[in-house]
Amino acid sequence: MLTRSNVFMVAHLRPAETVLLHGGASGIGTMAIQLAKAVGAKVIVAAVREHVWPLIESGVVKPVVDRVMPLTAVADAHRVVEASEQVGKIVLQA
Repeated sequence: MLTRSNVFMVAHLRPAETVLLHGGASGIGTMAIQLAKAVGAKVIVAAVREHVWPLIESGVVKPVVDRVMPLTAVADAHRVVEASEQVGKIVLQA
């Protein structure tokens, strides 16, 4: 919802326009890329490799995982996210 709001409702992105997205490797960033491309916009992305990736590889920076849930509980995971009951990512495990 946040991505749709920012890309379309706030920025009013239209076909053939160009959008610059920061943090293109994030979950929200990858969704924004897909949404913009779907309406025919040109997408330019700035993304978290030269400066951030070495920190991730070394273990200094780690993703925050709130919880791991079975894939069969995907509806419950969505309810947790929609209610903002998590801090970090919810990982669905097959």
